[in-house]
Amino acid sequence: MWRRPSYWLVMAVLSFLLGWIALVMTDLLLAQQTNTGPLASMSLANQLITPFFSVVSLVSLVLVALLAGQLLSAERAQGTLVCLLHSGLGDMRVMAHKFLALLLLVVPLLVPVAVALWGWSGAAALNWPVVGWNFLAWLLLLLWFSALSVWLSINMSQPGLAALLGVLLLAVLWLAGQAGGGAEWGKNWLRVFSPRSHFEWIQHGIVPLSSLVFFVGGGVVLFGLAVMALKRLRVA
Repeated sequence: MWRRPSYWLVMAVLSFLLGWIALVMTDLLLAQQTNTGPLASMSLANQLITPFFSVVSLVSLVLVALLAGQLLSAERAQGTLVCLLHSGLGDMRVMAHKFLALLLLVVPLLVPVAVALWGWSGAAALNWPVVGWNFLAWLLLLLWFSALSVWLSINMSQPGLAALLGVLLLAVLWLAGQAGGGAEWGKNWLRVFSPRSHFEWIQHGIVPLSSLVFFVGGGVVLFGLAVMALKRLRVA
């Protein structure tokens, strides 16, 4: 993947997109606070951290869904995954390497995030604990969705279909976590099964046990299901 020009083209587009979004968010915030003076306006830069990390998280999850299809579904369709299974490596080790490679391919997105934070820190004193909570929420969400994408991709031989299904599932789960206007218990229970609600709680420094079970426990279960699917391919 590192040698593919298409990967670096996608990363360049995503980096430009995130940088442009950070710039637009800053301009909108300054435009809304023109009556309070420049110093007071720039002190509100901390208001940009949480919504910006929400956008970064969604962009990174879409990227994970696209890359997972190339790492697993494409290899299965080309037959190279079968050769890898007969090389003597264990199923757990093969899947762990695929999982870590998927996470490694998302690391370049840290560059536009670091640039945005550096720009805001030069204009105001950022609340770094808030930045830390947002990083933690992003990491947990990324680990959980990476495990889900790996499990989906190992069960399909068409990378395009695997990527599309991952994006559609992400959209459905994310919309299910949207806060409704009412407080009916049915809506609240629906939000519990969405990664969005747990992600937003951790963003604000709230780390309930249910969120840790959802991300960590759910990620372990999904990774285990992916390993079992790989075992079935080896037997077949």
